[in-house]
Amino acid sequence: MSRMTGGDLVVESLISLGVRQFFTVSGGPINQIYRAAAERSLEIVHTRHELAACHTAEAVSRISGIPGVAVVTLGPATTNTLTGAMMATMSGAPLLVIGGQCGTRWFDTGTDMAIDGVSVMKPLTKYAARVLQTDRIPEYIEMAWRAMWAGRPGPAFLEIPIDVLGSEAQT
Repeated sequence: MSRMTGGDLVVESLISLGVRQFFTVSGGPINQIYRAAAERSLEIVHTRHELAACHTAEAVSRISGIPGVAVVTLGPATTNTLTGAMMATMSGAPLLVIGGQCGTRWFDTGTDMAIDGVSVMKPLTKYAARVLQTDRIPEYIEMAWRAMWAGRPGPAFLEIPIDVLGSEAQT
């Protein structure tokens, strides 16, 4: 069995679903995804703002037929994707937004600009969930992916804390 981090599991799951690139703005809580993407040649497209990442991912989805993916850090970065998620809902474009989060031990302390991204994104997406177990990352990505395509396509949101992305899973 090989040892993989949560970041590795995110990237492997996206590649297995046909994703060729993701759009992002750098942030510490999502560094494990960057590392894994660089190791596996999943293209990382940096934008200057989270809304631009989300709009670009939505546009790629519409043009290519492959759902766009935006990966953003926590707090204000997640809220900056709200308009892009709403546009994906209105246009019927499949879009996956992955948001970082502070470590689980810091939940509900107001630390590190952390907010409950799931509560914020839930009204504007077809699916919104927080992943709390590294081993379950592929399962949650699959659930979000299915929800994106069910009925009229639209956006889904996953929030993954930094410690879950950095932990190792037995695969």
